[in-house]
Amino acid sequence: MKRECYLAILLSLLLCSTAFGAPVSQTRDGKYSSSYDAAVQQRDQLTQAEDLVTLSLYILDANSEDQEAISGVDAYVRDAAGNIFEGTTDENGAILFRGVPGTWTLALAKDGYRSAGLVYNVTESQVAAAFIRQEDEAASGARTEATGVPSQGSIPSQGSLAQGEANMQSSYEKPLQVALTVDVHQDSVNGAPLAGVHITGLDAAGNGFEAFTNSTGSAVISGVPGTWQFDFAKDGYGSLILNYNMTETHEAAAYLSAAEPATASPAPMQSQSGSESLANEVEPVVLTVDVHQDSVNGAPLAGVQIAGLDAAGNAFEAATNSTGKAVISGVPGTWQFEFAKDGYESASLNYNVTETHEAAAYLQATAKSNPTQMQSRDPGSEVEMVELTVDVNKGSINGSPLAGVQITGLDAAGNAFEAATNSTGKAVISGVPGTWQFEFARDGYGSLNLAYNVTETHEAAAYLELSDQ
Repeated sequence: MKRECYLAILLSLLLCSTAFGAPVSQTRDGKYSSSYDAAVQQRDQLTQAEDLVTLSLYILDANSEDQEAISGVDAYVRDAAGNIFEGTTDENGAILFRGVPGTWTLALAKDGYRSAGLVYNVTESQVAAAFIRQEDEAASGARTEATGVPSQGSIPSQGSLAQGEANMQSSYEKPLQVALTVDVHQDSVNGAPLAGVHITGLDAAGNGFEAFTNSTGSAVISGVPGTWQFDFAKDGYGSLILNYNMTETHEAAAYLSAAEPATASPAPMQSQSGSESLANEVEPVVLTVDVHQDSVNGAPLAGVQIAGLDAAGNAFEAATNSTGKAVISGVPGTWQFEFAKDGYESASLNYNVTETHEAAAYLQATAKSNPTQMQSRDPGSEVEMVELTVDVNKGSINGSPLAGVQITGLDAAGNAFEAATNSTGKAVISGVPGTWQFEFARDGYGSLNLAYNVTETHEAAAYLELSDQ
């Protein structure tokens, strides 16, 4: 009861210093309270006047030598327009807020820590960290009335410390998160807003997300940038599964068709250039696939059945003609392919199709077992391989190197790879550029599955945590 009362004091002090309209309440799972439903009617005017910015905030323990992230911190934010947001940090100590740029006021509270308030200038989307200190036993007994929030008439200056000794660090080196506002409509992107749509999926790092559209058909989802996987579902409507490329915070539209007729095809997701008008649908691209026998320089292979999904989750199907060619069109991005022909090994692979071009693939006779590869035809040679050096650490990105981690997965062409970290926690993997699938495993540690975009040779870091057992 003490904690709930204390948080109410924090929020009330935030509210009293500036006059504004109905507050916006944003929770971790992307759901909105009725206060947002009332305020969202003013969204168009707001976004026309000022572009929104995103603050990816990490709350860290100032008493910890390793700057340990703190989960379960209750955060309240007032943006430059007086809109109030609230949420709780996740297991990584992270929380994301989106609001009007300018001077923001923040209040932070968690049992066992000194609650704090501070003022921070957010003029562009950024990552930042706030440090809060643990509360000793003596201070704990005397904290009943302390708020740690700048009261009316005593707003601290930019970057100064409020009661509770919290401070802010900009340009914090944690993975940047982006936010997607999804507007779901009925039957077309110009249709009526569709409330109660259940949205689940994975961001580019394999982190799961879940949200429901509110009464205006909108939901906000945050995650690691890259290719995201979505599943839209609502009773009475055909479900929709698609991939969508998320590289920056923006707004996009999707639509669901009524369950009847049963043949209704799924809809792509479309980026919106602003809050009022919708952008045109993504222009499709065309891929000409040349399928050969045994290698890309082998004889053309007719009658190969090709099936799969484009980047928006739309299904395609084709068969190679007498010259081994098939032409497929779809939404640009990462496509999924399956090749099959009697007497040959079937193959499944992913291939990045961002523009109209020609590519080659090959199948091998059943007696052979090497995987199929797809290669661009423009230079007449195989796709140039890239190399990823993975540094695996213990407990966090800044932890000690972890040797003996087994790393398996698939590159962007569906080719399998396997490696183990050496005594310095490093492993080197090569493959076809694009989105790679990874699985990390080591005895005594929780396994990790994720997707990661590898478009050039570089070095990246991951970490495993000790298992509960």
